[in-house]
Amino acid sequence: SIQRIRELKAQKRKLEEQNAVRKESKVTWQKLEAKRELLREKQAARKEQQTERRNKRAEEKERLAQERMMRHRSLEAVNMLPHVEIPLSSETLCGEILWKELFSAEKAAAKVKAKAEED
Repeated sequence: SIQRIRELKAQKRKLEEQNAVRKESKVTWQKLEAKRELLREKQAARKEQQTERRNKRAEEKERLAQERMMRHRSLEAVNMLPHVEIPLSSETLCGEILWKELFSAEKAAAKVKAKAEED
């Protein structure tokens, strides 16, 4: 009977140890899972930031290309006006001269139209 009690106590101790190991491994597993989740979130955030930066760069490139195209077009338009000398170093001056030329051309066209209507 004493033998049986010792066996039961040993069995109980063994079960308690197994339970402790299970609980410990469960906690360890939960910690690992939490770390993995945190890592996933960090990776997702990093990927999102990369995408945002890539989009920003693409938008900036597009904007610069648009500006270049507009400058090119205004220079072409100004160069088509034969009687206007333009210093190419100053693009704003080009734009102003182009605007004045177009405005005066519109004024002249309006005067011609008004005269035609009078006649």
